[in-house]
Amino acid sequence: MENRKRATGQCPDCKDTPKVADDGRLRCRCADKVWAGRQGVRGSEEEYTFMTNAGFEMTGDVQGDVYYVGPFGHIVWLYPDGEWFADKAPVEYLSLEEYVTG
Repeated sequence: MENRKRATGQCPDCKDTPKVADDGRLRCRCADKVWAGRQGVRGSEEEYTFMTNAGFEMTGDVQGDVYYVGPFGHIVWLYPDGEWFADKAPVEYLSLEEYVTG
């Protein structure tokens, strides 16, 4: 399986997590930055098998975002650059394998 790195979801400068601002754009505390939403991918065949065997179901939205929904509604995104992100993963989970099987 690919060795994915956990995405922090934070701005490297202000350490804020970008949120939708009043203007409808994703912004952090940095005045000059606007963020684009990231879209997930299916991942490799091995990752797909790993995720589905762990009880996650691959799904997506009409805008092309692909993600896995797991037990208790946990959502995991695999990004094309080799990173992963989970909406409910505690900080101590640095590997995808540890989070999914933990």
